Amino acid sequence: MKLSEKTLRIIAWGLSALVSVLAIYVWGHSFAWHFSRLGAYRLFPLLGLLAFSLMWVHFVMGLLKSLFNPVADLKKYYRYTSRAVLFLILLHPGLLLYQLWRDGYGLPPGSYKFYVSASMTSFVLLGMAALFAFLLYECKPWFEKQKFWPWAEQINNLAMLMIVVHSLKLGQNVQRGWYHDVWLFYAVVLFICLGYSYYTKFSQHPHRS
Repeated sequence: MKLSEKTLRIIAWGLSALVSVLAIYVWGHSFAWHFSRLGAYRLFPLLGLLAFSLMWVHFVMGLLKSLFNPVADLKKYYRYTSRAVLFLILLHPGLLLYQLWRDGYGLPPGSYKFYVSASMTSFVLLGMAALFAFLLYECKPWFEKQKFWPWAEQINNLAMLMIVVHSLKLGQNVQRGWYHDVWLFYAVVLFICLGYSYYTKFSQHPHRS
């Protein structure tokens, strides 16, 4: 079965819209849509939900493209959504760090202890490590031809798994309720996408005797 390029584009944009609406809905529902109480501490979690959700769609589309139309051109979709993801992953921690600093808690990593318990600080740092991995991947136009670049791609894959752990431990919106199940579904699908990707790479480049 082959999907047309147009169909894949519709799926990509439609799925991106769906996961974004789900993220916005569960976020707004968490404070009963009382925007009068909206501040940096309430807003920054939404940015993280949206960033991961859109990146998740990138992995899903990579799988669908590989299975149903490897030559389909989705560059325009990836270009626009990648810019959105970059904005979101920078603003997600940036907004929190700025508000903590403004409230007199200083700079990280010390400021994190005032927002989460000391035992959870490691999961915050896990998220920060993932952020740096994503930013490295955004440098692809400059470093794609460098010998270390394949490792950067593997680190980006690992970062997605790190964010799953980070969010399940710290994200109030994903720790319970129906959206917790949605997040677990995202995690399972992500494992499938990564597994298939590594399987195909291994199949195409078997170990030489």
